[in-house]
Amino acid sequence: MRHNSVCRSMKYALLLSNFAFLWFSPAYAQFKLVPKPNFFEFDEKKKIEYYSPLRYNRAEGLFPAIGVRLRDRDDSPLSVFVDAGYGLKSEKFRFNAGFDHEIPAWEIFKFGGKYFDDTFTQDGWIISGVENSLAALFLREDFRDYFRAKGYTAWISKDFEEAIHFRLAFWSGEYESVKKETNWSFFGGDKRFRGNPPVAEGTENKLRLEVIFDRLDNPLFPMEGWYLEGAFEKGGDFLGGDFDQSGVFLTGKILKPTISNQRLVLTARYGSRADSRAPQHLMSLGGITTLRGYKYKEYRNGSNLAFGTFQYYFNGDLLQKLPLQRIPLYSSLGLILFVEVGALWNGETSGLNATNVGDSPDWKSDAGFSLTVTGEFIRVDFARRLDRGHAEWEISFRLLPKL
Repeated sequence: MRHNSVCRSMKYALLLSNFAFLWFSPAYAQFKLVPKPNFFEFDEKKKIEYYSPLRYNRAEGLFPAIGVRLRDRDDSPLSVFVDAGYGLKSEKFRFNAGFDHEIPAWEIFKFGGKYFDDTFTQDGWIISGVENSLAALFLREDFRDYFRAKGYTAWISKDFEEAIHFRLAFWSGEYESVKKETNWSFFGGDKRFRGNPPVAEGTENKLRLEVIFDRLDNPLFPMEGWYLEGAFEKGGDFLGGDFDQSGVFLTGKILKPTISNQRLVLTARYGSRADSRAPQHLMSLGGITTLRGYKYKEYRNGSNLAFGTFQYYFNGDLLQKLPLQRIPLYSSLGLILFVEVGALWNGETSGLNATNVGDSPDWKSDAGFSLTVTGEFIRVDFARRLDRGHAEWEISFRLLPKL
């Protein structure tokens, strides 16, 4: 019974993740890497593929868009693509146009490039575009900050079967601040969207190396294994431009089965940025994906971040043994316990408009639990910070957090 439920969940997740990959292009972000290819056979490369970077956020309002990817034949290694859209509230046109080419004889060696004039975010690692658009549209909650960038990028990547992935990219773009343009959503009562913070404007040229080591047993619903990814950036200096900076961003995860369907998940992140005080280069801590017991981005514009979380997944083993059969979706309910610790600090680089950030680590922690439905397709987090005796519980609702 449990095996069939997991199989159905995996089937739906694969379809949704494939749809989300076409819906939203990879986000520009410190900890958010361009996904390595999946090796599922259903990912057929057709001669003509249509997709849509449709989104909704406070900086553009509704952004209807359409894109097309063209090949000279089905399963061709060379493809060209173009997508374009218009922000109904920002009244701005945005687009991307480029190509990518795969050389099968070199064991999944790829290269490509694109020209872009689009709205970007550094918060793609915190929340996916799909989930954020749904939160903004229905709950009046936008968890991303935005800026415009116009320029071009070129990249090469190499995969060694499913375990190891390398990607090197050159990125050149001109930054421009954007502002909040709307407060509308279907629901949300008297809430208002946050203002959108400005960035340091100018041109940046940078190199970015991304490395992924993946030893998980399943790409969407892993139960065992480990995963390590790193991104290394160098901007300015011999590359030119207005920003001299360097950065390193590491993420590691270990999954260990315990008893029955239960498992332990340990996650750690470390990021460091040197030589730049520009807001688009700095990091924030607090709220979803980081310290869930704290306000969203309660600590912001720091140049160093360290974060770790301990999560124990009971899945359905505990709740389904309780007399809760009358609760809707009872058979799909799961339980997660978690403890988190993190710090954000500046060191020698002081960020512009830094909030609650010192020159040395000031460690914060929280603890709580999550209720999940159908393998985290829906998740409700309940967290409380541990540095105050009478701290309030912070509650966050997540929809499709796996994407």
